[in-house]
Amino acid sequence: MITYRDLISLDDLQACIDLQIRVWGFDPVDVVPLPILLITGKYGGFLHGAFDGDRLIGFVYSLPARGLHRWLQWSHMLAVDPAYQGTGIGATLKFRQRAFAQTHGYDLIAWTFDPLEVKNAYFNFEKLGVVARLYEPNVYGVTTSRLHWQLPTDRLVAEWWVIVERDDLWSGPLEEAYPRVPDLIWQDGRPYPLDVPATPWPEIFWTPVPPADAYPEDWEAARAYRDLWQKTFREVMTRAFSAGYVAVRFTRGLPDVPVPAYLIVHPEALRQPLPDW
Repeated sequence: MITYRDLISLDDLQACIDLQIRVWGFDPVDVVPLPILLITGKYGGFLHGAFDGDRLIGFVYSLPARGLHRWLQWSHMLAVDPAYQGTGIGATLKFRQRAFAQTHGYDLIAWTFDPLEVKNAYFNFEKLGVVARLYEPNVYGVTTSRLHWQLPTDRLVAEWWVIVERDDLWSGPLEEAYPRVPDLIWQDGRPYPLDVPATPWPEIFWTPVPPADAYPEDWEAARAYRDLWQKTFREVMTRAFSAGYVAVRFTRGLPDVPVPAYLIVHPEALRQPLPDW
């Protein structure tokens, strides 16, 4: 039976460090250390774990942060033991974090995530209902985790609003609403991005990312493939967000092209304006 509770004891915090290493393959230099977990968890943060018996198998960690207009919970980490991924533990931890934010006066939970990781993007946009309008290039530098490809850690900033439902901003059947499909080239069964399209852009358009199964088997070739996609995606999203566009949905496959993609919407097409933070 899976149980959930706050992480308080020193043993809990050490288990949290061990799980960081197990999930991301970090060297110790890149983990959130015990003193930081202790202080932020005790004074205003949320450090909450999932247990199978006495074993920590997942945790979510956020801390208070100040935007330009409001305080928010900055969610720095969500980790689930690889053996338990896909079982709903991550979603349960996130909704417990949302309940914490609601009961402690926070309007917003925000975090960064790798936009080229399809599972994470689908989870964030379609399971939780986030939006994004900020792209951070190389926000954490090049880390020791092989999961980060030894590339710049470009990230989207997810906004999970407690006071606004994503579907109140924009909703509609993804397979029917907007037939515009991104132009791609294909080599050896893999999609490659073309040059960034020239502006002006339409009110609503798709920005594709590579499918998880499109990467070459050779790690160096896969790294080069990802680097190409990351550079193109960075330019599109940076320009789009600078022009006021918002990422509102994610699909794992477009109707006419078998690639995942983000749905990017001009603010004038939203049903209501997003709050500032």
